[in-house]
Amino acid sequence: MTGIHIFVEWIAAFIEIILYLSIIATISESQFQKKKQIRYFVLLAAFIAVGVVMLNLIDLSISFPTLIYSVIVFALGAQILYRGRFIEFLFLSIGYVAFLTFVDMTSVFVMTQTGMESVVNQILSGFSVKRVAYIATIKIFEIFIVILLCMLLRKRVIPKKEKGYTVTVICLVLGSVGSVYWVIQSEILVGFKLNFFQIMLSLSGTLLVCTTYFFLRLREVKREQEYTERKNQFLEKNYMAAKESYESNARLYHDMRNHFTLIQNYLADAKVTEAQEHLGKIIGDRTAFSIAQWTGIEAADYIISQKAEMARSQGVHVDIHVEYPKDCGIDPVDLCTILTNLFDNAIEACVKLPPETERKITLTIRRIHQFIIIQIANSSMTAPVTKNGIIVTSKKNQSNHGWGLQNVKAAAEKYHGVMDFDYSNSVFTMNVMLFYQ
Repeated sequence: MTGIHIFVEWIAAFIEIILYLSIIATISESQFQKKKQIRYFVLLAAFIAVGVVMLNLIDLSISFPTLIYSVIVFALGAQILYRGRFIEFLFLSIGYVAFLTFVDMTSVFVMTQTGMESVVNQILSGFSVKRVAYIATIKIFEIFIVILLCMLLRKRVIPKKEKGYTVTVICLVLGSVGSVYWVIQSEILVGFKLNFFQIMLSLSGTLLVCTTYFFLRLREVKREQEYTERKNQFLEKNYMAAKESYESNARLYHDMRNHFTLIQNYLADAKVTEAQEHLGKIIGDRTAFSIAQWTGIEAADYIISQKAEMARSQGVHVDIHVEYPKDCGIDPVDLCTILTNLFDNAIEACVKLPPETERKITLTIRRIHQFIIIQIANSSMTAPVTKNGIIVTSKKNQSNHGWGLQNVKAAAEKYHGVMDFDYSNSVFTMNVMLFYQ
């Protein structure tokens, strides 16, 4: 029977980690694709449950080492499977383990008060059928509570803009409640009896840590929102330019038949001069340019074509080499952010060069295994100004400039990528590497 009881203990621990990860899945995004996520989810839960069972074999009652192990590995498991901050997963783990402990202690207390002390002693003293029945009952109750909590979290539709803030609040509230419970029950959990002053000091420290983290996270969320707003404004400007170019091309194509008919009539009447003048008016009055299919993403192709034409109109030679994989999962908004900022910086650097020097921009986009490399190289007579390895703007009003490269860096980090630069032989090169699945 020992093997069966150990298996029951493992199932109980397995259910506990599954329930915790289910809560995390409700408020966080997965790290992997669906099939791989499920496989890792089950394997990780099974492995963590083995550790819990090994500790429970030493002491079947509530054990401090088991509690510490559960808090840490639950948070680590969430960090592996889901996108988020370890400290928030840790807060949530503290609250969740405190909930499990509270359920166990409350059930034991109720059984003791109702004259079932002998049953409690059998449950805590060793493996038995009554312990199996107790574990099954408790786990069913915990499953019900967690399912109810997940339903409430899903029902509360969290706007994407406020999701990080809301997740932080949920983790901090549950973690604070769990920490307070642990402090109050310190004598039972860790064998330390605290007086009133020690309890209040512990609670104050817990709340101070949580409050400090909350304000730091709130400031970070505000910065993320400001970055998003700047990026949207920047992209809106480029979308409008692309839209104008598209409309200009559409008008040109719509009128092309009439223009060709008129030129054909001029030529038929041997009016070559009039035909040339009319053709010159068409070319001179139109600012439209061809939109090449570089990436297959309409907005990105508009930006590349627009920036290339802008550079050429200012005497800059532009070379473009693009190999962009379809359905790579890179958000077009992030791709446009990178291309716009790097192209604008390259054009600005080339325009500053003396007319007699070579002005050249080379855009290269390549796929290497699971990485996309975006490289823009431009002619430059001087090396960039850097501080602690970071490029700083050379403009006088630094508070309103220098955001472009920060936006590029943020877009790269979103895909676990990096941004770096190089200057040699009068050529400045920006490299952005993005990881995709």
